[in-house]
Amino acid sequence: MPLRSSTKSSAKLTRPSTTTPGFRPTKRMKPESIEFIKRSGATRVFALWKDDNYFYSGTVHSEMAPNKYFIQFDDSTQAEVEIQSLRACEFKKGDYVYCISKDIDHQVQVVDASKGVSDEVVTVEDEMEEFDVYLSDIKVFGRTIEHQWDDRKLTANKIDPYEKPRPTQSSTPSSQSATSSSTGAGIARGRKMLSKMGFAVTLSNADGSTDLRRGLCRTIESHGGIIVDDWGKLFSMIGTHEAQGKRWLVRKHDVRWIKTKEDLHKVFLLADTSNQKPKFLMALALGIPCVKVDWLHDSVKANEKKQWQSYLLPTGTSERLHARISQLVDLNWGDCLEHLQHIMDNPVAIKIFANMNILCVSPDFVPEKAKKVRTGDMSSDADSKRMIPRIILCMGASTVEAVADTKYARAQNLADHYDYIVIEPDTYPDITSRLRRLENCVPFTWVKECLITGRILPIDDA
Repeated sequence: MPLRSSTKSSAKLTRPSTTTPGFRPTKRMKPESIEFIKRSGATRVFALWKDDNYFYSGTVHSEMAPNKYFIQFDDSTQAEVEIQSLRACEFKKGDYVYCISKDIDHQVQVVDASKGVSDEVVTVEDEMEEFDVYLSDIKVFGRTIEHQWDDRKLTANKIDPYEKPRPTQSSTPSSQSATSSSTGAGIARGRKMLSKMGFAVTLSNADGSTDLRRGLCRTIESHGGIIVDDWGKLFSMIGTHEAQGKRWLVRKHDVRWIKTKEDLHKVFLLADTSNQKPKFLMALALGIPCVKVDWLHDSVKANEKKQWQSYLLPTGTSERLHARISQLVDLNWGDCLEHLQHIMDNPVAIKIFANMNILCVSPDFVPEKAKKVRTGDMSSDADSKRMIPRIILCMGASTVEAVADTKYARAQNLADHYDYIVIEPDTYPDITSRLRRLENCVPFTWVKECLITGRILPIDDA
């Protein structure tokens, strides 16, 4: 039997097939035998394809071993799948799914699942427009399945395979055609290329950077994208002031995703080069891909979104390791809303301070009481320093305290209660002299090095 290629592609029911996007080989034609199996009464499922962490529609062909099944996917590819990676092929109104199509690069929402398995289509909505999509032209991201499809888990007694004998597999993959079996009348759609995409822009201080930023913002907005001036537009990190404003406390569970009126589905940071500005550092900590501005220029020139993965910037240059470090990001970033809704639980981002309590000691670290909290690139050095506790929170800390002096800390046994104490050695020497004797006292420069390198570094020479 032919083996599945690494990823899949197709076209919508309402459109003729188009040129397949880069990174995805095209689907094979569905042979009549596949259609026969689909109509045989065997259990229809959405099953995990491990190479890209998406679930695709298919039919249970046979049982391979207890709780392991041979799945015949609708595009004629096959795989052995554990029962915990199967879900009933059932949609519900409100489900978010991903259409496999060149000009839809985000999730859409199911508005009518009544046609169901029998008709092999569901009705979805995108930007107030409804249209039908074949089940075979839908994929569901693994994290969406994890958060929303628990009620569609299967047990062995609910699975009726097409046949019991183990199928014979061929070691040679079959060739793939460049066409899709989906047909239907097209619906004209005027979606702009960067629709539902948000971009935070941060640039180096090189000459001309102001004009470059204006040009980038104009280009983004003219192609339907949204400018994210600061991360506070998307993620609430307000925290709480205590001790007459001398102490500020924020916890991981305080961070909330803010749904925008633009209904953003994915967010990126654009930069001309790696830098250590707050907006860039926070994106690294959250696992938001930081992409070269060349991606935007090349996409506009080609009139189609280029694959952003090849435009990733390094996290920066580590003086300790004498190396430029690559980003560790989810290559499927933005393909499901859970990436934004559960940003603090991003399993790919390296959370250096996971489950730690961090104390930041400096008058400059305590955020001012304000109605509007900015979490982007600041106009002054003082504003940037007030972002440091939030950057540390995004690095995985359970709790971050920022105090003007140690006497305002919630706990006075500093060495035992706090995992790390972050200071500014060059700005407040009196604080430095009192705290540097503690083994867990570190400067923020050490924190930045840990973020860039993705590891806890020795603090002997911090």
